[in-house]
Amino acid sequence: MIIQIKIVIVFLALVLILLVYRVFFIVNKLEVNKEPEYLFPDGNSTITIYVKPYNKLGMEIPFKKVNVIFEIIEGRELIEIVSKSPDKLILRSNYKIGVVIIHIKNSYTFLPIEINVEIIGQLV
Repeated sequence: MIIQIKIVIVFLALVLILLVYRVFFIVNKLEVNKEPEYLFPDGNSTITIYVKPYNKLGMEIPFKKVNVIFEIIEGRELIEIVSKSPDKLILRSNYKIGVVIIHIKNSYTFLPIEINVEIIGQLV
């Protein structure tokens, strides 16, 4: 009888561990943020685009880096890439006004995420 109770307790503990792992550490959605919202055509203005993974509870997953591929679809001549990492992209504007369209490919969504970066203002 005691052996059966121990087996049931071990089984329930394993199910609980798997459930906690599934809820807290599996990516449910990705959120793309950019700081600031737009660039100026001054040659010094930079924007940081980063991707954060979130779990089913809407909390950012700790210690999780998502590997995404940033692909510039339009406006390549408007910007230059300062830094690129698996989850972050830093861009610097050139001396032109326009819109840069970036696709973010990842293994968590079927279609790539599209983000627009506007370069606004007067030319220097």
